[in-house]
Amino acid sequence: MTDEPITQHSPAGLSSWASRHTREFAATVLVPLGSEESAAAARTALEAVLADRSVRPERLTVFPPQIRVEKPLRRDEPPQRLVWVRVRDADRGVVHEITVADDVVVEHELNEHGAPPFTDDERAAGRRLLEGDSRFGDVLADPTVEIDWFNPDHGHDRLLGARLVRVDDTRVVDVIDSAVIDLDSGAVVEGGD
Repeated sequence: MTDEPITQHSPAGLSSWASRHTREFAATVLVPLGSEESAAAARTALEAVLADRSVRPERLTVFPPQIRVEKPLRRDEPPQRLVWVRVRDADRGVVHEITVADDVVVEHELNEHGAPPFTDDERAAGRRLLEGDSRFGDVLADPTVEIDWFNPDHGHDRLLGARLVRVDDTRVVDVIDSAVIDLDSGAVVEGGD
């Protein structure tokens, strides 16, 4: 149970049901990830992956870092604030899952089945590939056509699905075509039949 109710001025707007430990660390360990901390963790993770000289930097995608909080080993000790960064190597088709604490890598694992959510940059690259493809370029030039992105596969490849839909106001009125983009090879591999 809680020791005392939290007032409206409590850290992070925590409810009165938050534990004493949660309230104690809300302003330090539990604060949202800031842009400087995020950028530093991403740099540290990228350096760890690039330590392997055979890795090509242009084939890496760094995904947005996330906070990872580990419970303390002993009661009344503070939890440990870590930053978890995923870096995908398109050449090898693996995701490096790297945990960083104070700009130091504390854990580095390879996940051969990792499939982080698609980023805005990946969707923008997919759109450019579709616009440059003769089967889809003219269709996408129509201002009433939008792309409904989806994941066509949960396999090893980094495939991005694109459903081209006609929209009236905010309502989809027609599905025009669909395509699958292989982000690793930078090519449209299905669709436009």
